[in-house]
Amino acid sequence: MQKNVSVKRILINVMRITVLQLMLAALFCDISLALDTRAQEILRKEISIQMESVEVRHILSRIEKQANVKFIYSTNSIQARQKVSLSASNRVLSKVLDELLTPIQISFEVVDSRILLHKKPMESLNAPFDIDAKKTSRERSQMKRVKPYPV
Repeated sequence: MQKNVSVKRILINVMRITVLQLMLAALFCDISLALDTRAQEILRKEISIQMESVEVRHILSRIEKQANVKFIYSTNSIQARQKVSLSASNRVLSKVLDELLTPIQISFEVVDSRILLHKKPMESLNAPFDIDAKKTSRERSQMKRVKPYPV
């Protein structure tokens, strides 16, 4: 009889802990989904901008004021002093940023409530390269003699 009661108590405690863990997991899933939608809301804001032959940093500053967002970038890495032109009327921020940044090889991503700008990796580094497989017997023998440097 005593064992039955203790087994029941153990099972009830295990069930309570399991229910608590499930509730916490659901709560954290809701929080993570809410952050993603907030990031998307930032990119859905509509803006209008017309600027001709102006430095990128000035255009970004104007967009910050209109869309009430904050850009994070290194002036040197994205060449923010480069002059560009931009014309957009009642367009969503994501399309305006694509139009502005794609030609100058800059990509963006939303982090919390800020937009992070960084230089796109060079395509030449990602391109496949061709290795000449034709080697003379002398080159092959030299390759065999090469020993790695011990670490």
